[in-house]
Amino acid sequence: MSLFVSYAIVLSQELFVLFKYDLSELCTLPLVQDKLEKQHASNHRTVSELETKLAQAEAFNEAMQKYVREIEQANDDLERAKR
Repeated sequence: MSLFVSYAIVLSQELFVLFKYDLSELCTLPLVQDKLEKQHASNHRTVSELETKLAQAEAFNEAMQKYVREIEQANDDLERAKR
């Protein structure tokens, strides 16, 4: 077998492997894209839920700080009246 024929066989085998790999990628691309879209939607829902909970927690924290200030003010008023 000549060197040219041997090289042609090796090259054709490499091309076959590359072509086969590219075909498998093309076949799985829609599956991967669908999986990524589902994961993105799921993550978006999770982030939205966490943002909502954060807003609720911040509102609760603000209300509690206001309540504490009112209690401290009432305490100061009582201490002043006691003197």
